[in-house]
Amino acid sequence: GGGLGGGLGGGFGGLDDPYDPYGLGDFDDGLGASRSLDYAELRTEAWRLFCSRLVSASSRASAAPRCLLLEAEVHMVTSRYRQALVAALAVQIATADEHDSSGKWAFGEWTAPTMVIEMVCNYQLGDRDRAVELRNHLQPMDRGALSQHLAKRFEGTSEVLELVPQFLNFLQSAEQQELADARDGASASGW
Repeated sequence: GGGLGGGLGGGFGGLDDPYDPYGLGDFDDGLGASRSLDYAELRTEAWRLFCSRLVSASSRASAAPRCLLLEAEVHMVTSRYRQALVAALAVQIATADEHDSSGKWAFGEWTAPTMVIEMVCNYQLGDRDRAVELRNHLQPMDRGALSQHLAKRFEGTSEVLELVPQFLNFLQSAEQQELADARDGASASGW
């Protein structure tokens, strides 16, 4: 199929599927659940996207990262999180430098923007654990290069990542209290 899916949707459903417009496939988003995304597959798709942009680019190859980042942000605005993630990974492929002192890849000025997109998309696609890991790397980082949109998405997703576990704990406590109250009420009435 055409578009970014290119038949690589394995596990995500086809991107041409009219009943699954976001390519999510069978996804059970139970509260607090997290499932790992297939990064090998995503990076392969990102490499293909990067190469196709280089081949079809009428401008310099050095413009590819900026175009891909814009593409990723547009996909995020329109809730196409898988495509946004692939475009952000393509920016990382295009800008990967030597390993930095921590042994992780450095992407120069593109590091914070691509990691924010990666964090938001991982959360939206159900990989909460990876989103939390990315958020933890981003918090001490200089995020001055973020667009206003990405800065807001970082803050909003960070808040949700903090609040959901607290909310789930509250619900669990309330449920346990309700069960205890029901037991106490049943034993007091002689049941």
